[in-house]
Amino acid sequence: MVGDELSQVESATTGSNPGEAWSRKGVGLELKGLERSFGATRALDGLTLSVKAGELVVFLGPSGCGKTTALRAIAGLEPLDGGRIEIEGQDISGTPTSKREMGMVFQAYSLFPNMTVAQNIAYGLKLRKFDKSKIDGRVAEMLKLVRLGEQADRYPKQLSGGQQQRVALARALAISPKVLLLDEPLSALDAKVRVQLREEIRRIQLEFGITTIFVTHDQDEALAIADRIAVLNQGNIEQFGTPDEVYLHPASPFVASFVGHVNHLRGRVISQGRASVFGVEVSSDRFDRYSVGEELEVLVRPESISISRSENSNATVSAVGFMGSTLNVMAATDDGTLVRAAITFREGEMIRGGDRVRLNIEGGVLFATVAKG
Repeated sequence: MVGDELSQVESATTGSNPGEAWSRKGVGLELKGLERSFGATRALDGLTLSVKAGELVVFLGPSGCGKTTALRAIAGLEPLDGGRIEIEGQDISGTPTSKREMGMVFQAYSLFPNMTVAQNIAYGLKLRKFDKSKIDGRVAEMLKLVRLGEQADRYPKQLSGGQQQRVALARALAISPKVLLLDEPLSALDAKVRVQLREEIRRIQLEFGITTIFVTHDQDEALAIADRIAVLNQGNIEQFGTPDEVYLHPASPFVASFVGHVNHLRGRVISQGRASVFGVEVSSDRFDRYSVGEELEVLVRPESISISRSENSNATVSAVGFMGSTLNVMAATDDGTLVRAAITFREGEMIRGGDRVRLNIEGGVLFATVAKG
């Protein structure tokens, strides 16, 4: 992040009342028809969204879908071509970043290298001219919140990546912002630290009750921490719902494929509501609209594929990934279809490459569309 943007975000509530309460209950956030273009590219194409007070909403999507542009627009770092942003019913679309009362945490930690941990956290408070005693108390509170009390006098270069991001989070929260904005804050961390820190972020967000927007392209991250997920594609929202709604009842094939894993299988309608998929008969109301003999692309989750040992086998196991309590199995059916299954592991029942097995589809079919080619 460039220095002038960091300065804008750090000074985001310069005009606020130094005597106001440290903590603040969440506020409602409305995005109404947001539009933003870069040349011929429509980064935001009428994006509309309502975020409840105190809610953690994840913007999830592939690179170029508009999620970061939307976040920067909320912060006031990206001008809009159209639409409006409202907080507590007040239009802030034309409000400078310095007056929006936002806290922001970025992928790059953006800490001041010449300041200690405590000084970094205190920076925004000093800009707001708080009393030194109040600043010291607030910094101590934030250090305890992010569990860095013993690192108060250290400099950023003396901290791990996870610790640096905790400092950035504490600094953003110290000013008691109305809305917390997190732009892929965990993507620079290794896998184990990423999981630990996302749990910390969720704990802190719930403790504060602060309205939060979290941008990521990591589906596991989104499913783990969100109250609701907005799945973005080409500048607009394909689906907005709870993690279970988005995963179990995706609104489109795009959402089904992006959130979680899916098998893209070929099928052929054999009767009303029934199709043959890799030689197995499957019933689903997803097939009702199609005619007998029509070729389909059928989307099925790996956990909807069952595996059994049977004389009536129809597939050969290609590879097995041991995931502790589950096995990720790749198998090639006798008609050449490659199928991914996720099954519960039971000791003594290990499936191995080369095993002959029986595959069936026992869960739901997510989507069925006319096959191409």
